[in-house]
Amino acid sequence: MLVIIIVVLAILLSKCGGDKNDTIGLATGEPATSNSETGKINETPDTTSDVTPDTTSEATPCATSETTPDATTVATTEPTPVATSKPAHVHTFGDWTVLAEPACLTAGERQRVCSSCGEIQTEELPPLGHDGHNNECIRCGKKAVVEDFKLMADKKDPDAYMVNKCYSADEDVLIPDVYNGKPVVRVQYESFSNNEAVKYVSVPDSVGVVESWALAYMPNLEMVRIGKNVYDLDCTFRFWTDNLHWLYVEPGNERYHSYCNCIIETATKRLISGCGGSVLPDDGSVTVIASSSMANVRNLTKLDIPGTITTIEHYSMNDCYGLLSLELPDSVTEIGEYAFYEGRSLKTVRLPAGLTKIGLGWFQGCSSLEEIVIPENVKETEAECFEFCKSLKKVTLPEGLERLGNYTFKDCTSLEEITLPQSLTSIGDAFAGCTSLKKLVIPDSVVKLGVSVISYCASLTELVLPKELKYIPYHFFGNCYSLEKIVLPEKVTQIEYNAFMHCTSLKSVVFPKSLHIIEYDIFVDCPSLETIYYTGSEEDWSNIIINHSNEILENTTIVYNYQG
Repeated sequence: MLVIIIVVLAILLSKCGGDKNDTIGLATGEPATSNSETGKINETPDTTSDVTPDTTSEATPCATSETTPDATTVATTEPTPVATSKPAHVHTFGDWTVLAEPACLTAGERQRVCSSCGEIQTEELPPLGHDGHNNECIRCGKKAVVEDFKLMADKKDPDAYMVNKCYSADEDVLIPDVYNGKPVVRVQYESFSNNEAVKYVSVPDSVGVVESWALAYMPNLEMVRIGKNVYDLDCTFRFWTDNLHWLYVEPGNERYHSYCNCIIETATKRLISGCGGSVLPDDGSVTVIASSSMANVRNLTKLDIPGTITTIEHYSMNDCYGLLSLELPDSVTEIGEYAFYEGRSLKTVRLPAGLTKIGLGWFQGCSSLEEIVIPENVKETEAECFEFCKSLKKVTLPEGLERLGNYTFKDCTSLEEITLPQSLTSIGDAFAGCTSLKKLVIPDSVVKLGVSVISYCASLTELVLPKELKYIPYHFFGNCYSLEKIVLPEKVTQIEYNAFMHCTSLKSVVFPKSLHIIEYDIFVDCPSLETIYYTGSEEDWSNIIINHSNEILENTTIVYNYQG
């Protein structure tokens, strides 16, 4: 009888899919979980299960599998929403275990294991470079070849020397730390410039200053080691090479430290320099990606930006030709000018929700970018922010957007259609050169238009202008080769010169009675023009000031008192 009751109760529970926290373990009388997808009852978990994070371990969010929860675990908290609408799992990682120690020129490896799900995270440990003392590496015995360098008296310290030029033809270079019994304290501007042989550079502990571009323009450079006494890496400590993969700062440096091939200014939490192998820390030790810190890192294909980053400075990641995607967390509140300029391989971008503007030239020249969603809090786009994004096909603009700056979408040649929000009040030369754009409705809320909003929109066949528009700027319709008919709003009083230049398919234009001035040459190269429809009388027309070089109007049919 007891068996029958148990079976019946199990069937009822499986059908009702009751709350997993309220079900009863049938065999033991202890709480158990139910799986609402399978209708099965899960056994009570072992109290030794490590679902609850170890407070001594690092917890890192990660994606979850699509399978149902493990039968040996109990969900103790509500799942955190993620982009895939799947419950979020929180990794509980233990300590790092070093699998291979790094050496002077050889990378190492370490890993850690999630005690909850068993996932293994592996990281590369960058090579250490040479630790030079008295011109010899104390780790491997590598000797500095003094004859490969031009060493001069330091420009600020007469009792010290600086590197003026490196002539080495070796792959592996240890900069001397002493010359003529005096320390080498500086690596001068462009001292390694255009050296094609060197792959590995070790800056000794004697050096305090590495000047701008000192190690730049070395096409085969793969690794740089910075000594523990360097205190001034010039603000342009950049490399301009496609092969740099490892950056390392000797422990003990009071101003800088390195993490996963990133050089970080410790006190300010700024990423100073990165390379193709860089992984940004997510522990809060970096909050700012400094100006030009990742510029021209062309072997960078992926960069996860953690939720601890708040600021991305100007030109910070320009010319990263290999970067494929970019997901900016909501923690980012400030982005500088031309931050991602010329990211030629960048296909997808996710912008922070809290942005209020899209800044100057942010994505200019990102020619592979196909779609962009502008966050709902954005009020304006500044000049050139998506200029030359030639693959851009889909743009979502928020209601609340008030201003489109000059050249916002200039030469976005794949853009065929865009919906402008009713909140817009100002549009600069935003769509010039959008050769695939077929339709554009400019809302009545717009009171200010730029000179070349739609010039060179060669495929445009349908255009609606705002009712309050009072003048047509210079070259406004210029080179809109597919436009056949244009209706000017009823409050337009002036048409500036060359307004319809090269509208080669234009057959008719509707002029309002309010029109007072027609500047010269408004219909240059409009061979198809046949009819002007005018909403005023013939007498009204005679009062319009028509400047010279508009003879085409004398040979065009004018229909007066046009009612539409």
